[in-house]
Amino acid sequence: MLKAAELIPFFNFIYQRGKCSYCHRNISLRYPIIEMIVLTMGLIFFIEYNLSVLFILFFAANCLLLCIAVIDYYSYKIPNLLVIILLFISVMKAALFNTEFLLNVIISLSIGVLFILLNNLFDIITNKNVIGYGDIKLMAVINLFFGYQLFFLGLWFSALISIPGFYLIKSISKAHSGETRIPFGFFLGIGFILTSVFDEKILPLFYTIIGV
Repeated sequence: MLKAAELIPFFNFIYQRGKCSYCHRNISLRYPIIEMIVLTMGLIFFIEYNLSVLFILFFAANCLLLCIAVIDYYSYKIPNLLVIILLFISVMKAALFNTEFLLNVIISLSIGVLFILLNNLFDIITNKNVIGYGDIKLMAVINLFFGYQLFFLGLWFSALISIPGFYLIKSISKAHSGETRIPFGFFLGIGFILTSVFDEKILPLFYTIIGV
């Protein structure tokens, strides 16, 4: 049975000196890193939204994005269940707080149709997909949560970091050294978590770009 100190995120890693208290094996650094990211996100969103519905929605959505990013990093798969839960949260937020709900639904559907058509075209020409279908579903749902303004900026940022990030991953991870696939769901997750945190700073950039 776990002790009370072992149930405290991040600090349990320090308390146990990076080792399991039962088998004494080293605990992977990814666990305290993920726990620290979750704690930081929770603090940031609590400061911004207090204990409100928006706090719950943003914190839940970004925890899901973090889960999706980590899973895609290790398996190149995006679980449908997590995307469905994120869709439910996105619909709630869009319906409650987004005055352009219908427009964002249309854009989300358009994103799905556009990338499916591109995939079919590239499959005919090169026998390869330009992007994974899991990534397509994730992007459509993300647009519904963030709205098209932040979505396009977040997508641009995610694509921007994906190429250098992919080669960095290949250089430091033996498991990825021979890979040619980019875990784009990982970069989407990281990109939109940062978009959530810095939305008030980057949204004016969107309006500057489009001349509003």
